[in-house]
Amino acid sequence: MQTTFEIMKSQMVLSNVIASMNLNEAWGKKYYNGETLKTTETMEILKGRMGLAPVRNTKMITITVYSDDKKEAADLANNIAQAYQNYRVKTIRRPRPRVGSVDGPIFGRIQPDPDHPDECGLYADGLRHR
Repeated sequence: MQTTFEIMKSQMVLSNVIASMNLNEAWGKKYYNGETLKTTETMEILKGRMGLAPVRNTKMITITVYSDDKKEAADLANNIAQAYQNYRVKTIRRPRPRVGSVDGPIFGRIQPDPDHPDECGLYADGLRHR
């Protein structure tokens, strides 16, 4: 599980999140008087805002993202999950699926919890607000 956490917080995964959400520019405008951030700076901010935890007795991972904007937190969590899934698809050689089989992980959309707007979570028994 530790290796998975390291990969999810790696440049290989997070640089795709930063690029797809244009975080260098968006966070530069929001937090640094309009100056575009370097990807390494944005990555450190993102790492500080995200938490990863195993879901007990499963192979699932809870992705928690903290933000003052609940939509941004949900978008970040979803993009991290998608970027990790894309990484896994590219790096693991998988056999061709048989007809009627499910091949690979299935990700849903993570939604923010109105009672805890800065947190989003993914659980083994489906998507639930945290």
